[in-house]
Amino acid sequence: MRVIAQIATLSLVVLVIVAGFIGDETPTRNLAPITVWVIWWVGFAYLSALIGDVWAAVRFNANSIKAAECVTLLNIQVIIRMTQIALPGS
Repeated sequence: MRVIAQIATLSLVVLVIVAGFIGDETPTRNLAPITVWVIWWVGFAYLSALIGDVWAAVRFNANSIKAAECVTLLNIQVIIRMTQIALPGS
């Protein structure tokens, strides 16, 4: 359930960012300002007061950072192995 909430949150963040860049310049007609100021900040506060720690369920950045660290470590290991193979006499 937590993974589904994180994927949904990441999808909404991407949608809001895209709407901010390509949406209408009028703040009342663009999805980004309405989502950030009205739905996110006000709605999230009320939802947290009613349900509890909602942030733990929807935060996608913790898993994104872990995934990026794994990919970075894998890339570093591959680069080290490639340099060891490429260098003569090692």
